[in-house]
Amino acid sequence: MSELITRTARLAPYAKRPRRASGFVTAYTYEPMPDESTSDLGNLFVVIEIISSGRMAEEVADLVIETVGQHYYNLDLDVEKTHLERFETAIKATNAELSRYIDRGNAAWV
Repeated sequence: MSELITRTARLAPYAKRPRRASGFVTAYTYEPMPDESTSDLGNLFVVIEIISSGRMAEEVADLVIETVGQHYYNLDLDVEKTHLERFETAIKATNAELSRYIDRGNAAWV
């Protein structure tokens, strides 16, 4: 599966974007081990393209990956949530984190 993610990350910068625009693309995968308490939640695959380059683009990608992972796999938040509810919570938390990141003056990547 990691080969699929790598290939997707290579393709992403070329889809529907002018050649002169710079960008940052990364791929991330998390596969819990069978003995981990989160193994029943499945694997997380993330491919992110940010149409700007530089350190800020890398920070945004890391922020997205960390926030999604923390909120989806955190068993302390709400044990009763379904997979879909966990994913929705993770996406909402990610949007909130990105908003706070922009509010701190980091809007060049938008």
